[in-house]
Amino acid sequence: MIVVGAYPHSVQGNDERSPLRGLLDLLTELTPPGVAVHLLPFYTSSGDWGFAPDDWFTVAAEYGAWSDVHALARARRLIVDGIYNHVGLGHEYVRAFFAAPTGGHDIVRAYPVPPGGPGVVPRSPRGGPVLRPHRIDGREWLLWQTFSDSAVDISLDSGVVRADVGRHLDLLRDTGVWGIRLDAPAYFSRLLGAVHRHHPDSYRLARAVARMASRRGLRVLAQLDCDDRGLRYFGEVAGPDIPIIDYAYSAHLTTALLTGRPDALVSHLRDTWDLGVPLLRPPRTHDGVLLRSRRLGADTRTRLVSRLAEFGVAARTIDDSPYEFNASLPFLYSLGGGEQGMWDRIELAVAFSCVVPGICYLYLPALLGYRPEDGPPRRDEREPRALNRYPVSADHLDSARRSGWLANVRRLLQGLDRLLTGTTGRGGPLLADSVTDRGGGLVTVHRADARLWAAFNFNALRPLPLPPPPDDPRPAQDLRPAQDLRPAGDLRSAGDLRLASTTVSRRAGRGRLAPHGFAVWRY
Repeated sequence: MIVVGAYPHSVQGNDERSPLRGLLDLLTELTPPGVAVHLLPFYTSSGDWGFAPDDWFTVAAEYGAWSDVHALARARRLIVDGIYNHVGLGHEYVRAFFAAPTGGHDIVRAYPVPPGGPGVVPRSPRGGPVLRPHRIDGREWLLWQTFSDSAVDISLDSGVVRADVGRHLDLLRDTGVWGIRLDAPAYFSRLLGAVHRHHPDSYRLARAVARMASRRGLRVLAQLDCDDRGLRYFGEVAGPDIPIIDYAYSAHLTTALLTGRPDALVSHLRDTWDLGVPLLRPPRTHDGVLLRSRRLGADTRTRLVSRLAEFGVAARTIDDSPYEFNASLPFLYSLGGGEQGMWDRIELAVAFSCVVPGICYLYLPALLGYRPEDGPPRRDEREPRALNRYPVSADHLDSARRSGWLANVRRLLQGLDRLLTGTTGRGGPLLADSVTDRGGGLVTVHRADARLWAAFNFNALRPLPLPPPPDDPRPAQDLRPAQDLRPAGDLRSAGDLRLASTTVSRRAGRGRLAPHGFAVWRY
């Protein structure tokens, strides 16, 4: 399965279409119908790029209307966010609390400041305390605000909240939405003096919401890392059917592409080949390249930080520790390789992420090769993630269309989607040759469950031999695709994208893989 993640304002409009309609038109042009879409928050909001919703039932007027969401849902499988951990400052829950604070925990997580102060306060994953002071009617209160000062945490044990969640899930089902991504379930329970993340009550509440969604026919995905804690959430609810995220994957993949050394990536894939649940594997999420996953070893983290430091790129630091890289993926992929290296790495990353077990998750601006770093300075110093959330400029989109890049992406996704037909997000048993580092930057992947074989050259400097698939009597040099589908234009013509009924390749042929070349086929 392939999923493209996009904000409702992902592309800069220059006509009278709503941004959501413009997004639908671009997705129709760029991706085949089999590719699903994760539509990031589109509700009215107090900030945090939509993740501080003021009303789960209202589409922000600047994005469009529910009819636009319905049109997206008719066109393809649509996934939206269930942001039930917190609401925006403009939400009726918060407005009611500020009008008549009670200090109870029924809806808003708020506490009167105790004599002597609050004591030890948990830290937000973004830095700073999660309890923020507010003076209301002459009294000091602490509001639990885990992620930003534009949102307030709420209680999913509240009957009022639970009823509204049910109504929201009904609305999504009736709109034709295919799936819901539970935002921040690790923080669903917040108790003073207790562990802040992955409290046992968070497991209970996440399972309860997942059941509510599943009973309405919605597929559930969850914003959880695939470490030992994230893996414990949903086994009792839907067995292996609720995908979670491989947050270490983007750092491992970026390291392999920028250093030409895929050994740590291969080791990571062997460790996560089949964890019992499907994993979303993003080359980069809408947030960044995360460095805090428990599945990212210190050696790989150091290797990536050191490599990017050679280009003057520093990690975002929170609480004196590297947290994530917020540079756009196309910018990172251009380092040491220029414009052409960027395109080549994007193609390899897309193909690799589709072939390994899991769900390939592609962030739309990265797929378009959009580098906001090349535009006018507009970095938000309070929120470094903002750099990747501005709309793709109309000029860039026109340029990508004229160069043939958009058509090339569609052909690549179409070929990969066809090869993945009938496969699952699980990889089957780990075999000796499931994923292999063959030295020099060459990696092979064997999906015996799907009869898929692939070879990838992570080396940016030299070609490598192309090994044939198992049990295929043809020598590798005879595995030449039947058709050249890459249009002429600004992109390099040598070793063009090749697409046949059972083969997708790039920069490959006559038994060789050029730098950053790959070949994928069903045998």
